[in-house]
This record gives sequence, structure tokens and C-alpha cells, in this order.
Amino acid sequence: MSRILVRLAVAAVVIGATAVATARLNNPPAGRTNAPPIGAYIAELNCTTAPCHTGSPLNEPGGLLEILDMPASFELNTTYPIRVRLSRTWAPLPPDPLHWGFQLTVLRADSGTTYGSFGVITPDLSTVTPTTGNYIGRTYVRHDQQNHEGEASPVEWTFDWTTPGYPAGKVYFFAAGNAANGDVSSLGDKIYTTSDSTYWDDLLGVPDPAVARNELSAPAPNPSRGSAVSLNYSIARAGNVDLAVFDVNGRRLRTLISGERAAGPSYVTWDARNEWGSRVYSGVYFARLVGPGSSSPIVRKLILSD
Repeated sequence: MSRILVRLAVAAVVIGATAVATARLNNPPAGRTNAPPIGAYIAELNCTTAPCHTGSPLNEPGGLLEILDMPASFELNTTYPIRVRLSRTWAPLPPDPLHWGFQLTVLRADSGTTYGSFGVITPDLSTVTPTTGNYIGRTYVRHDQQNHEGEASPVEWTFDWTTPGYPAGKVYFFAAGNAANGDVSSLGDKIYTTSDSTYWDDLLGVPDPAVARNELSAPAPNPSRGSAVSLNYSIARAGNVDLAVFDVNGRRLRTLISGERAAGPSYVTWDARNEWGSRVYSGVYFARLVGPGSSSPIVRKLILSD
């Protein structure tokens, strides 16, 4: 069956279904950052539910959503440029032009209300503040109609976050992103979420997070001759952590850590196998750590030998 006939058949099934699963290409509805319940606010949904990318997998290996350039601590009445980066390894690459999107909000830890305001830098972004529903008063920055259509991974969005003149102790950044295969339906789309936090610079009793930093020690043993490789790491403050192994071509082979982790030292081992349980070949590989508050990953080379 030709590619055109196959896609016509899929479209007929989708249109004839009770619930039409479509990928939302612009202006996602507010309240989809996966934020937990805070204060009087209930937990937010994410983009895997209608009317967005219905039924798409959440945080599947092979992709990563990152909040970059966020200050470790912030001052009042100050503007900070923020980047959101979304990566996804496609194998094989979908035939249709890829679409990308995201939504982000900044919330006070004590009340769940929005803290600060967004300045849109690029024309593919917009902001929205709901006036009805569960998230009245929260403000979101989100993708608009352009969606980086047809661009290869990774893609980035840039905007300004301006703090107000009144203090807040701790604030959270929550974000969700979609890597869509471009066929207009939600089939094959991938959804990723992430979070991070920062503190008011003058908050009493809280040490300056900038003093500490994320660390990833050299792998041991290195080279490794068939034994498990130990990776010791330390996180300066609690938040979202991604630690994975890549090959020399930059392909993600194995995700070792993905999710929230407490501050402090810890370790993980890699058994020299990929995501599907197969042992990888001898050669050069790279362990990459992305921790909260870090604008760039920490990379360590490791060698597997016979």
C-alpha cells in the first residue's frame, strides 16, 4: 500500500472515532505544565490530554526538556533572559515536517500564584492569563503558530522573566513541551515535562545556591573491561536531574536518571547496555549530567574495552 493510501486510511479511522485525537499546533490551553497542587490550586494537566496531544507518552526516553539560564537566586525588579530547550532523537525521522511547542509558568512556592511577568522575545511566542477555570490569575508563556516547523532537534525558545518589586522566598518554574511528528494527529507525538526552582537573593537563613554547584566525577573504572561503570554525582539543590550515556555521534543510548532528585551526593551505575537491554560495543562513550540551575551540561568520557 502506498504512503498516501496508508495516511488516508489512518485519517479515516481518526475522523470516524468517537474522540478525535489531534495535535494542537498553536496556542495550547493554559494549565498544562504538569505543576503539582500548590496552595489553593489543584494539580495541572500536561499535553497528553485533550485537546492537545491526546494519549501521547510522557517523558519517554530519547528526549529532554530543559529550562536554561535561570538564576540560582534572583533580585527584585530585575529582568532575566530565559531559554527553554527541547530535544528529541527520532529514529527514523518522520516523513512530515516536525512541530515543536512548550508552555511554562513561574509560581510562588507558598501560594501557587504567578510570580513576575514574561516579555516575549521571539514572534513565535505569546502569553495567556486565564480569567476562568482552575488557574485564574496564573500567567503562562507558550508557543504560538510557528512551532519551529521542520526544524531539527534541539529547538529553543527565548523570553524574558521580570521579577516584581515585592519579595517571594522560593519560586518554581514548571514547563511542558511537545515533540510532534507533524502528521496532525497525536499518534507518534512525545510529551516532556520539567521543573526547577530559585530563591530571592536576600532570603534569610538560606545559603546562596550559587556557592555550590552540580558535579559529575570521572567514571570508575575507566576504561571498563566488562564490569559496571560507577558514576558519582552531586546536585547543588533539589530539582530535575537528567543523567544519560551518549555515543560519539551524540545519540542517547541509556537514560540513567530522569526526574526529581534531592540535593547532595549520590551515584548510579551503568551496565554497558542500551535502553533495550542489549550490550553496547567496545569504544568511547560520554556520560552527560544536566542538573537544576545549570546552563550547560557536565560531560565525562568513558571507555569500554574487551
